[in-house]
Amino acid sequence: MKSRNLLNLVLLGIVVVLVLVVVFEPGKKPEQPKPKLTSLNKESVSTIQIKRLGKKDVVLAKQHDEWRMLAPYQLPANKFRLDAILRLLEAPSYSQHDIRKLDKQTFKLDKPEITLSFDNKLSMAFGGSEPLNHRRYVQVGNTLNLISDSVYYYLAGKTTSLLSLQLLPANVAIKAIYLPKHKLQLKAGRWQIENQPKDMASDAVTQLLNNWKLAQALDVIPAKNKPGKEVIKIFVEGQEAPIVFSIVKRKPDFVLLREDKGVEYQLTEDSAERLLNLAKAEPTVEHDMKKTGKETKPVTGAK
Repeated sequence: MKSRNLLNLVLLGIVVVLVLVVVFEPGKKPEQPKPKLTSLNKESVSTIQIKRLGKKDVVLAKQHDEWRMLAPYQLPANKFRLDAILRLLEAPSYSQHDIRKLDKQTFKLDKPEITLSFDNKLSMAFGGSEPLNHRRYVQVGNTLNLISDSVYYYLAGKTTSLLSLQLLPANVAIKAIYLPKHKLQLKAGRWQIENQPKDMASDAVTQLLNNWKLAQALDVIPAKNKPGKEVIKIFVEGQEAPIVFSIVKRKPDFVLLREDKGVEYQLTEDSAERLLNLAKAEPTVEHDMKKTGKETKPVTGAK
């Protein structure tokens, strides 16, 4: 019996040793970190230019710590996608070759479809892809690099995909909202409401303001519809002219047109209720009794 226990311990020890060998791989040199695509610090960049064959150039600039598109649209940029573009500067390069010793056409860099320029100091040209590992050839200076292909499709997609999905600029202070059914104005620190509903919730104005400040579209696309008859005007601090939206349609999607900016915001159908109406108060017991003649009893459970 003792010999069997001893054998089991020996076998267990062998298994532990094998596991440690597999996990720690003694004798194997640790993999060296890949060199970065560039040495430029992304935090120092203030302008980005995107040149694409057959499309208008895109110009983006950092203003007061916020990125905006200056051309071909003049609107806040999509923060998530701008961060992804900036991270390209520090992306790992999986291989590096002197492009002067190679045929650019082989890598589709003789006429690159996309060229990025950062502060007019550094440029990177995007060539063809290496499909086996989902990587793309990028030229920086005289070096041909191979990097992850995660950002290319943001650059190659529609220009409006680089715009912010938010309907209003960040940290905006609203001083008036003109809706199809209601008009709200901040006067002497109090909100004045035209056509105020009788069953309005006590915090309806706060809810409406927050709904507009936080509202995000599912997508932003180039304007393709004519302005609708219903118009929304948002007046904000520090800006004399209002931000004007035209309601293009409500179903099956809620679509708002910014005619002055040449874009449309596509939202869910239920967004219309949150953005166009003042919230109603929750029904009370007294309200239910007046409406039905009976007291509504709370449900305590089901058998």
